[in-house]
Amino acid sequence: MSQLFVVRKMIDGMARSKLKRPDSRLPITLDLLKNIIKILPAFCSSRYEAVLFSSAFSMGFFAFLRVGEMTTACGREGSNHAIKIENVEVTNHNIKIYLASSKTDQLGRGTSIFVARQSDVGICPVKLLQEYLKIRPRISGQLYCHFDGSPMTRYQFSGILKQALGYIGFDQSKYGTHSFRIGSATSATMLGFSDEQIKVMGRWSSDTFKSQEVSVWIVGSSLIRNAFVHARSRTGGVNLGLHRIGVKIWWQGYGGMGLKDLESTIKRLMKYEKAPKYLVLHIAGNDLGKTKLGFLRNEIKATLEKVQSYLPNSSIVWSQILPRTNWRHSISQDSMMACRIRINSAIASFVLKNGGHYIKYPDILPNSTFFKGRWCSFD
Repeated sequence: MSQLFVVRKMIDGMARSKLKRPDSRLPITLDLLKNIIKILPAFCSSRYEAVLFSSAFSMGFFAFLRVGEMTTACGREGSNHAIKIENVEVTNHNIKIYLASSKTDQLGRGTSIFVARQSDVGICPVKLLQEYLKIRPRISGQLYCHFDGSPMTRYQFSGILKQALGYIGFDQSKYGTHSFRIGSATSATMLGFSDEQIKVMGRWSSDTFKSQEVSVWIVGSSLIRNAFVHARSRTGGVNLGLHRIGVKIWWQGYGGMGLKDLESTIKRLMKYEKAPKYLVLHIAGNDLGKTKLGFLRNEIKATLEKVQSYLPNSSIVWSQILPRTNWRHSISQDSMMACRIRINSAIASFVLKNGGHYIKYPDILPNSTFFKGRWCSFD
């Protein structure tokens, strides 16, 4: 298993920006989309509304749709650009949508969009649209409408999105309706699609989907140092191929680095580089078992608060402590694994509440396939 497996997880969800001015909106990632759709039944006024918005959110992501292509500005009549029910064809394998006009097609030449079925049924646009169409009123007009036939509005789309984000603990102010398209483009880039392919999929008339430079610091122990060494010799280099979408990564990994070293390390880095957009921290694994769990938890929180005060405009990303085959301060594997889980959960919640993000690694297990050497250096 490559060390870059961890790094690819770290990069997922990075913000993109417009060329002319920074765009503070964050992308809606696949994982976030899944959580949003999952929580909708908890607060939507009816099952119909939950099904309606589940389909709209999924379609917005997988079809690269603009919000004006799904909604109207007011509830009285449909938008000129909104998809009409009569222009949608659904099979068990895909969806064909005919857009009569759009923001970049003011002359109304029209274009067809094909959306494929996804393996994850929880966010599959085909499955969710089929469920919605079963209960949608048998009327013509805008595809997405309420049970009384009134079209879904931009205000309602945005409002339900923000409610869902609030329910799952995300900062609502950092996301908007355009976050679906930003997330679509970001995910496509991660999957290896070229700029031209993404431009076609999103129906961009220019290269405005590309971002300004997004600076990322990845700071931590020997795992980060070793990942940097591997990245230098691989295709894409130290920026993991993300330089073409404006991502610049600065790796700072130190063998044996502990929590006590973090504050001084950040201060030193600030002397040489401007504050990053994202600060990814892979730290505290070397501290686990050294002191009581509650004390370590509070120490991590205090350290992160101090670091955030130094970098008030940076988003902190907590990279969760990985499992190990051996630990520095204990020989009890079961006890240390239990402590690791509790610390990861507590700090993830803390970081989210403070407007940050966290990365978990459910696919990494403590066995010889993933680990090399005495501690947790990845092969």
